[in-house]
Amino acid sequence: MPEVDLPNNLEQLNLSQAAQYVIDQNTEIGYTPTEFLNIVNRGNANNDLNVRISNLVLDIKLLERLEPLIRQYPNLVTIEDLITNKEDKFGLSGEVAKQAQARTERFNQIRFNN
Repeated sequence: MPEVDLPNNLEQLNLSQAAQYVIDQNTEIGYTPTEFLNIVNRGNANNDLNVRISNLVLDIKLLERLEPLIRQYPNLVTIEDLITNKEDKFGLSGEVAKQAQARTERFNQIRFNN
């Protein structure tokens, strides 16, 4: 059963570090997250990273593109996985946290039924 590899220090990470973790982990498993890299400006969009991540999580079209990737790379870590598993949800809005949770649940259905 595939499991995503969450960072041991998740509670200490800020959103920029979390974005970088996603980039590094995706690359390690053989997937280059080009669209994510562009959206988050390689994790360096400090002033508007919260807005960029929020828009990403709320974008239904992106979800449609992520599902096939999760099938291909079941251990792919997404920013939604990190938001869902971080106690303070990186300070993102309740709407974003709720959507991240729903996506993580969907991704886990795909991962564990793959």
